[in-house]
Amino acid sequence: MKKKVLITGATSGIGLAISSYYRKKGFTVYDVSRSGTYGCDFSDPFNVARFIHTFDNWDQIDVLINNSGLMFLEESPIDFPLLYNVLLTAPALFLYRIGHKIRSHIVNIASVSGMKAEPDAPMYGALKAGLINLTKSYAIKLAPDVRVNCISPGFFNTNLIKGNTPDFLIKSIPIAREASPIEIIPVIKMLDESKYMTGANIVIDGGLTA
Repeated sequence: MKKKVLITGATSGIGLAISSYYRKKGFTVYDVSRSGTYGCDFSDPFNVARFIHTFDNWDQIDVLINNSGLMFLEESPIDFPLLYNVLLTAPALFLYRIGHKIRSHIVNIASVSGMKAEPDAPMYGALKAGLINLTKSYAIKLAPDVRVNCISPGFFNTNLIKGNTPDFLIKSIPIAREASPIEIIPVIKMLDESKYMTGANIVIDGGLTA
């Protein structure tokens, strides 16, 4: 039987790279996003809950990738509900409602921002920290049948933030460059194959948090 993966936010950046990887492996890919094959507005928890309720193939999904993302530099309180819904409520709903139905494993895409101070985007960092903790909690909750792990990328060349990463930030990275989205794939492959790994947060940041 052909294996299946569901990826949230798979139309660009890291999500698109992961989607391409699984397609090359011969998986059926369910792309869930506003403009994806399966439409879902992650800013609206009721829309997310409705999608989860009406999707017919949960018992056949081998891998779930929670990747939906959103970031504002210089956040204001008006941004907080939107960030909360997209970055934490949406993946929490997927984990709570159907985590136990996933056949193999779940990967949550967090960020190194959840591991250090983020003065320009404090809510983003706090919510990513929450996703890391949520990963650990569900790794225990869903064991031994479903593995749940987390990846925390550093600066990747995606459209999460408009424009190029400022030079002063690049200089803070020991490897001295942004990563390409495809550089997440060796970590995804490792999580596919590491049957004894669950509850882990894997950092891929060019040494930023070293």
